[in-house]
Amino acid sequence: MSLRNILIFILVMFASTAGAVSWQELLEQGSRAQRSGNYVEAEQRFRQALELQPDNAQVYVALGNLLRQQEKIPQAIAMLSRAIELAPDNASAHIYLALARYERVSDRRELGLVIDGLRQGISLDPRNGLAYYYLGALLSDQGNLEEAIAAYRTALELGERTSLVYYYLGNTLSDQGNLEEAIAAYRQALSLPDYPSHQPAPVHAMAHNGIGEVLLRQGQVTAAAREFQSAVGIAPRFFAAWHNLSEIQKLRPN
Repeated sequence: MSLRNILIFILVMFASTAGAVSWQELLEQGSRAQRSGNYVEAEQRFRQALELQPDNAQVYVALGNLLRQQEKIPQAIAMLSRAIELAPDNASAHIYLALARYERVSDRRELGLVIDGLRQGISLDPRNGLAYYYLGALLSDQGNLEEAIAAYRTALELGERTSLVYYYLGNTLSDQGNLEEAIAAYRQALSLPDYPSHQPAPVHAMAHNGIGEVLLRQGQVTAAAREFQSAVGIAPRFFAAWHNLSEIQKLRPN
């Protein structure tokens, strides 16, 4: 082959690869789209990455978690299970798989299995504060309030200091009957940034409602009413707070 032909060959090969996108870039593009709420684009990018890396656990985890967020649970479980087959020590795969399976829990036995899966993920990544938050939520659903509270507190210690964690800690403390600590947790939630899109209401509205319910149990009707009014001021369609206000009206003399 002449020098001229060699140069032409090199230029052609360079041109054909210059526009190629690596699987890592596709994964990053998908993650950015996911963070911005563009799930359609995120799924496209993750599936393109999967075509380039069909045996890469990291890609399966990213796609599986995205599918979980979109409530495509059977697909999410399949992707995350495959990730664990490829990389049994991938903590995120175990954690997201447990959360996906939680969406299909129908009895306490299944809930116990989901919690076991989440604990396995935590054993692989014991500094994962978000995983402890999820563990607290599942333990609370199970009725294991003491361990749930410990899990929430661990999440906070590991840096997951969000209004969401404090709110659910407050709920669990309230369920336990630890009313003063519950109020303190709710007020911590109010001191941190809100989650306006949280359902059924923004976290700050739910924290005010939680404080109101505790105050009502303590017989502080007027103070409780103020908290419920603050809740509906943030979320005018928050049914629980309106219901609590109507119940207070029944307690007051005509």
